[in-house]
Amino acid sequence: MKEKSSRYISRGRRGFVLTAILAAMVTLFGRAVYLQHYAQDFLQKEGESRYQRVMTTPAHRGMIEDRNGEVLAISSPVDSVWANPKQTMQAAAQLSQLAQLLDIKAGELHRRLAARSSRSFVYLKRHVDPDLARRVMELQIPGINLQREYHRYYPMAEVTSHTLGFTNIDDRGQEGIELAFDQWLSGEPGEKLVIKDRFGRIVEDVERI
Repeated sequence: MKEKSSRYISRGRRGFVLTAILAAMVTLFGRAVYLQHYAQDFLQKEGESRYQRVMTTPAHRGMIEDRNGEVLAISSPVDSVWANPKQTMQAAAQLSQLAQLLDIKAGELHRRLAARSSRSFVYLKRHVDPDLARRVMELQIPGINLQREYHRYYPMAEVTSHTLGFTNIDDRGQEGIELAFDQWLSGEPGEKLVIKDRFGRIVEDVERI
């Protein structure tokens, strides 16, 4: 009797284990079907939101020419250095190198980032030359990026400055023709979809929107 009883108990345990395994497999299969067919769009959107971002692409200001087609004012692309304070302050050991390149005191740079730690975008230096921009990015400091902007040049400034006027650092007309026809000369910014890595750096341009 004891042997039969133990045999029944052993069979019952095996049946319970097999039933539990089968139930787990059915549950996992059902979950997989649900994720693949019913939650696919939601999960894809959630995944893309982690690394895809829409960025504004600045438009350059229109040229001003004289009646002979000679260029009197033209906007040339330049880079500006900006930071995500939270990310950048995590690399405190490299801030002195960055400050030296940007000709800013290390203490002042640290205070500027700390005071704007709640923001995700802070300009550090506007309109830097290409060589400086390259050296800044070679430091590979988290949160440090370049923003493409435009700087206004006047090839015949000595003769035409009193008529043309000038623009500010944001390439907006302030005086003269630049101000009078600012709406005509200003470009309309566009947008593009990009993929960023975990440091906020652009790794791929997906499409122009």
